Amino acid sequence: MALPLPRQRHVSATRAGSGPGVRVEHVGRALRVTSRVVPEDIRGGEIKIDWLYQQFHDIPLDAPEAIVRATARAYILFQIGCSLFPNPSGNMVHLKWLLHLEDFDLCGALAWGAAALAHLYRALGNACIRGKVECCCFGTLVQIWAWDHLYIGRPEVVGPQPELVDMPLGCRWNTRLAFRDNVRTTDIEFYRDQLDQQLESQVSVLYSCIESCN
Repeated sequence: MALPLPRQRHVSATRAGSGPGVRVEHVGRALRVTSRVVPEDIRGGEIKIDWLYQQFHDIPLDAPEAIVRATARAYILFQIGCSLFPNPSGNMVHLKWLLHLEDFDLCGALAWGAAALAHLYRALGNACIRGKVECCCFGTLVQIWAWDHLYIGRPEVVGPQPELVDMPLGCRWNTRLAFRDNVRTTDIEFYRDQLDQQLESQVSVLYSCIESCN
């Protein structure tokens, strides 16, 4: 999966706590479900991702606009919990994000890409701490970046190049791939050794102004 996320937009600060407006009543109003449908096990302002899938994975083709909008909010919330801003629970997503999904025009003006990168960098930094065994980040984004920039671990594209008109650049990897000797599944020592020996000429730099920027 590759998501196009705007980076140069408005920035919004979101509190970590549940706070007012993200309780059962707000969930029911934003997602157009009755209070009895909303699960009772909302803990710390978080809701189960599986509940979102069970309630919104299928809607009628003739559904009214209000239901379509509610389903869109649920889908975005699902992607936030699964991909963009995952947390250590692995199956929960915070309801604070619903506050940013009320108005789709305002939602689209937010810098989701910048927020995802900030979350990613913080998660990667935490994963480097001794004793940490997990990394709660958008792993697909890390993988695509590595394939674009580094030879080590990069598969060879052997299938036809997909059309990228109005598509995220990451979709160019959505084709048939071949994994050669430069790719290992679980050999950490192999990657450490190869990365230590990697030459500057083997790193792909996408920005021509990189030297002047330094």
